Amino acid sequence: MYEIMTSDTKHTAEIVAVVDMRPVPKGRPRVYHGRAITPGPTVRAEAMVRAQVIAQMSARGMTAIEGPVELSLSFEYAYPKSWPQARRVPALHVSPPDLDNLVKLVQDALNGICWHDDREVAVVSARKVWVPRDGIMIHARRITEWQAQVAGGV
Repeated sequence: MYEIMTSDTKHTAEIVAVVDMRPVPKGRPRVYHGRAITPGPTVRAEAMVRAQVIAQMSARGMTAIEGPVELSLSFEYAYPKSWPQARRVPALHVSPPDLDNLVKLVQDALNGICWHDDREVAVVSARKVWVPRDGIMIHARRITEWQAQVAGGV
């Protein structure tokens, strides 16, 4: 955890967390009799991401990031057991699920935890990879005014 000290307050500038689970995409809500119902796997996956990140942030005394946020995500899938040992090297995962649905699940799960509202997430980078073990690597950091200017935003 990195902290930025200002004159009289302390703000979390960076949050790094590892979620120990197989990545799950955000499912589309189903409408029954005029009511939208979020699919069960989505509800359970969001709860698991939320619980593990809250536990890691609490252990480090972290709070939500104030201001614009840059979010980097790595969705890691364990090699299939059917793959021979020679093929088991880190590689990009180009089969389903869609990357944007994976990102949306994490953003929705961490809304109000790592940032106050997901509209504060201004920059996102994400990847899907084959690796030895399932997991989601989360790296959120506050974007400073100077960084926004360099990116051409201000």
